[in-house]
Amino acid sequence: MKAKGLLLSMNLFLLSGVTSVLALGQDASICSTASGMIDRKVPPEIEQHLRDWWHIANFDRIFQVFLALTGMASALIVSTFTNELGTRKTKIFSFVAALSFGVMSGFDIGGKADATRSGWRHLTTAILKFKNDPCYTSDKLIDAYSEGEAMVGNVPFHPQGSVSN
Repeated sequence: MKAKGLLLSMNLFLLSGVTSVLALGQDASICSTASGMIDRKVPPEIEQHLRDWWHIANFDRIFQVFLALTGMASALIVSTFTNELGTRKTKIFSFVAALSFGVMSGFDIGGKADATRSGWRHLTTAILKFKNDPCYTSDKLIDAYSEGEAMVGNVPFHPQGSVSN
């Protein structure tokens, strides 16, 4: 009787071990390669969009700083040197200041730079996961690209006095 109990417990132990090994084998075969390292190529269209977003974000930020500096310098020149400039130059500097601040706020250049950088970061993270995580599928990468596109969005226009969402 004791031998039967011992044999039964050994069979249960072996059966549970085999079940665990089979479960591990199934999980491993889904997400890994034989070498453990993966070398998957990102679609060239996605890599190109990533580069484009990087350039757009940098250009928008530089353009925002340029408009802000131009607007501030023009406004300071007008307010400080009104008598020395004369009527014509005062009007020109006033126009440049108003145009700079108007373009910057009307098209939300800073917000566009932020949104583009957020989309770039999101897609960069997805690409890193795709290259280093065998469970991260190409469908997930494409979904991340789509989410990044939504973050980048369109160029908004907010005329003075309008209410935006």
